[in-house]
Amino acid sequence: MAIQFRRGNEADLVAEQLLPAEPAFSLDTKRFLIGDGEGVAAVPTEAQVVSITTSLMSQRLPVGTILMWPGTTAPAGTLILQGQLVNRADWPDLWQFAQNSGNIVNDALWSSRKGSFSTGNGSTTFRLPDLRGMVPVGYDSTQAEFNVLGKSGGEKAVTLQESQVPLKTWQLNASSGSPLSAVFRTINNQNINVVETANYSYAQGGTLSSLAAVVSWSYGGGGSHNNLQPYATVNFIIIAKAETTHGDIESALANLISQTQTARDNANQAANDARQMMDDIENMVTEGVAEAKGYTDAVAAGKVDKVAGKGLSTNDYTNTDKSKVDNLPANTNAELDSKADLYYVSTNLAALNTSKADKSALSETNLRVAEISKDLSDYKAVLSQLNPNQEAKQTISDYGIVPLPVNAANGHMDVAVGGNTEINENGMQHTVSAMRIVSESEDKSQRTELYIPDYGELRSVPNGTADEISGGQLIQRVKTIAITANAIIGLGTAGVNVDWVVISKPTDYIGYGTSGYATGTFTFGNYTEKRISTLDLPENINCISSHGPETFYLVIPKGTYANLNAAKTALAGTKLTYQLAEPIITPINVSGTLLSYPKGTVYFEPVLPVAGIYTANGISVTNTDFPIESIERIYKIDFATGVETPIDVSKVVVAGNGLGFTHPDLADGDIVFFTYYYNTGTRPKISATYFDSRYVLKDTVTGKFYKKVETVQNGQLTTQLVEVS
Repeated sequence: MAIQFRRGNEADLVAEQLLPAEPAFSLDTKRFLIGDGEGVAAVPTEAQVVSITTSLMSQRLPVGTILMWPGTTAPAGTLILQGQLVNRADWPDLWQFAQNSGNIVNDALWSSRKGSFSTGNGSTTFRLPDLRGMVPVGYDSTQAEFNVLGKSGGEKAVTLQESQVPLKTWQLNASSGSPLSAVFRTINNQNINVVETANYSYAQGGTLSSLAAVVSWSYGGGGSHNNLQPYATVNFIIIAKAETTHGDIESALANLISQTQTARDNANQAANDARQMMDDIENMVTEGVAEAKGYTDAVAAGKVDKVAGKGLSTNDYTNTDKSKVDNLPANTNAELDSKADLYYVSTNLAALNTSKADKSALSETNLRVAEISKDLSDYKAVLSQLNPNQEAKQTISDYGIVPLPVNAANGHMDVAVGGNTEINENGMQHTVSAMRIVSESEDKSQRTELYIPDYGELRSVPNGTADEISGGQLIQRVKTIAITANAIIGLGTAGVNVDWVVISKPTDYIGYGTSGYATGTFTFGNYTEKRISTLDLPENINCISSHGPETFYLVIPKGTYANLNAAKTALAGTKLTYQLAEPIITPINVSGTLLSYPKGTVYFEPVLPVAGIYTANGISVTNTDFPIESIERIYKIDFATGVETPIDVSKVVVAGNGLGFTHPDLADGDIVFFTYYYNTGTRPKISATYFDSRYVLKDTVTGKFYKKVETVQNGQLTTQLVEVS
């Protein structure tokens, strides 16, 4: 089923053909189709694919782009701009950009152009811009301060010069009384010290005489003032490497397109051959029918003319001929047509049988064309499968179930299981480590299993940090506790709109003892984490914030708790999940081995294995935290031989509390192994690491994987196989 965009009628698509370049959408394969005028879904042309791919690549940030980065470690393919020297050979893309940027100077001039690149040592290194403590300013050719790329300037603190002080007029007040009463007066709230050296007085309107007193005062401290605007500190990073180039994309897609075009040509040729064959068969049948009818006409020729008035033929049949005619059925012509069809079809049966191989080849070719069309029409899928560095292994992750790509080699696979914390109608729930990880082939004919025992809960926090089981280790990065009454240390009621509860941070919390705010590192009950700067706002109610190095502040409606003891009673026991400052690593044991399968699936099941001895009362589960939901399989094990005999699970009777079962075919003393499903926890995050079959070869005897490494010496090519693990 499909939708044509031009005509918009599914019936038209079936009854007619897709016109050249006519778009359509397949409802069965969920793929876009492009008509070729031949009634088949054409693959996009090389020009179309390259054009679209180039357009997609152009949307990537180019090398040399500078971004703000709120972290201390630069992501892959980028560098933090700190004015450091880097090797040209390590960062060729960025070095090429620096040379073409128009913003590069020699190293001696760089100190006054810290926003520029420098040529480094002139041969093997170059220097990056240094944006530490800098605020970028837009280039402006009309302003002397900003008319050179990379130019640096400005001061954090400025001491004003006398000429820069605002003009101020001062008024001096004096007294006409005794001179001693005028010893201290004020100007602009500053004390004036009048030093008396003679007994002169001042009187309004009196005779002028020189004052022997010296008037002096001081104002200001002579220091500098802060010249900084409001700011937030981040790192600046620069895109330093083109991880996947246009050439990589074009080369990969051109190869696929070449294969597709060949398959299309073969399919078209096979289709033309089939059409020609059917035309030949139709012509042969038509000619056979015509010949049979001619024979009938020849038999009756000259024998049916009648003599007027006699009803007799002038050339009557012989008795033998009459006998033949008498035995002809009434539908002679129809019978002859049928016989002719059968005759000519049967005589050309060999040709038809021969064509079966062509038909089979045509069918296979059409399937191949459809497959390639499906792969190429999904550009995102094609691009995601590119592996420019030809790495031996690839990793894919998802929650609960992971589909493997077609390039997943049939071989050993590493799987890491991560925690997943959710808050739902049942409160805060975590992933339970007890589980089974299954890897299954596309047709479900092959299956491998990995059992993980119960090592407690696997948790996560909103920033993505999670507990993990990987490589025979339990890596605990997150912890959950129920806060105690002693951890609730204060109740704030001074606000107009809200109250707040002060809660102590755990000492092993990553945010303990630091003034910086670590977003997403904790959850507290059903409350919402929020970075709060002003507590007394209604919109902060039912939010919790990391407030200071050692405390959380929980904002609550006004008057919620009468006193601190009431808050302790109400909140004690609330679950706090937080990121640990230091991970705790513990060696563990798992059982089983996982293999990857092309286009297979890796998924988790809440399944536990149990081995034990059956008694007169049945058999019990070893962990009462995981009651039985349903029994998957049961085996009775012969202690002497180790032979496992399957037991019919349909006869099992599970205890009401789910903590055991009985079975009529088991007796006291039998050694039993069984697996069962439980119902608890959340789906884990599964990260599957598999060998990429495009870049490794598998030894069919040992099962080991090797990567081809080619070297050239003195014009001679040497290929070596290097084992990868």
